[in-house]
Amino acid sequence: MRPLQVLRVLLTTVVAGVTLTGCSPTPQPILGLAVADGQPMAMLYACGPDASVSLYPAEAAADPDLQWAVSSPYAAGLIEMKLLGAPPPGWEGGQSAATLQSGVRYHLAGSSGVEARIVKFTSADLDRIGAGQVLIPGREDTSLLGRTEFEEQAREACP
Repeated sequence: MRPLQVLRVLLTTVVAGVTLTGCSPTPQPILGLAVADGQPMAMLYACGPDASVSLYPAEAAADPDLQWAVSSPYAAGLIEMKLLGAPPPGWEGGQSAATLQSGVRYHLAGSSGVEARIVKFTSADLDRIGAGQVLIPGREDTSLLGRTEFEEQAREACP
């Protein structure tokens, strides 16, 4: 090979390596927000055995008592859990405030084998979630899906 060809191959390899290793995996649509009996519920499709869900205010200066996080090494399939209060059986984590505060923007985050897209919402968004619906993150805003459609899309997003 001529020196110019060697240089091209070397540069191409370096650029490809930096591009591939410099990116983190794209978050997947495996997490949503539902309402059952007036209570906010996280809907997480477990892509792997380890799972975690967290709820926190979008503003860093917000009350730290509004944060809630749970995890489990035994997750499988579609998991539904109340966002507030004690963690569900088999899950470890903390307890939080009994209600969501009006006017506070929250982030619902999670992972299970892959990172989930963050669901951004306020307590006012809970009123627009009907029975059998799941609020999911979109590119600019949130949208509603039927529970079955959410579960199918989440299952397909798992590696």
